[in-house]
Amino acid sequence: PVEPQDQTFQLEIIVRQDKIEVGDRNQGLLGVYPNADNGAYDYEALADKLRELKERYPTKTDAAILLEQDVAYDTIVQVMDTVRVAQDIDEEEGRIDRTDLFPDISIGDAPVLGGGA
Repeated sequence: PVEPQDQTFQLEIIVRQDKIEVGDRNQGLLGVYPNADNGAYDYEALADKLRELKERYPTKTDAAILLEQDVAYDTIVQVMDTVRVAQDIDEEEGRIDRTDLFPDISIGDAPVLGGGA
C-alpha cells in the first residue's frame, strides 16, 4: 500500500549550470548542492540525499528532473543514473550492490530563476 505522504511528495531534481537542487513540489527546496570550484557537479551529495529520501518515502518511485537550458548531455545522463539507482560498493564481497531509488523519471524544463515565467 502506498503511504499517503508518499503520494503528496513530488520529488524534483533541478539541474542548473552551477548547482543541483533537490525539492518537493509541495514543500519547496530540500537541498542545494553547488558545483565544485572546477565546475564539477556533486553527484555524491545528490546520491546521499536521494537515499535519505528513499528511506523516508520507500514506495515512491517517480521523480522529475528539471533542466536549465544548456546543461550538458553528459550531466543529464549522470543525474539520471544517480536518481535511478544507488550503487554501493561492497569491498568485502568485491561487488557493487544496486538499489532502485526513483526509476520512473520524467524530464522537464527547470523553472527560471528570479524572473517571471
